[in-house]
Amino acid sequence: MKQFKNVMEIFNGRPEPSPVGADISIALQPLPGIPILMCYWKPEDGLESFLKVLVDSTAEANLHIESIFILCVGLMRMFAKVADSHG
Repeated sequence: MKQFKNVMEIFNGRPEPSPVGADISIALQPLPGIPILMCYWKPEDGLESFLKVLVDSTAEANLHIESIFILCVGLMRMFAKVADSHG
């Protein structure tokens, strides 16, 4: 969990209250007008950790939905690689 916080801080994330009950929720704005919320649940009771990306409803007014999807997948892959290399 500390590693997730560190990776998010590298990308100027700021903690936000979780609307979905995540252990950690961090708001990012990878592009102007594209606010996203990265929600992380730590491993618990034999379950693996879980990461969910929530995109603000206003994002589609600023970027095509397919591009938003590609952006979010790319961010998740990048965060996974950074986390793996610092694990």
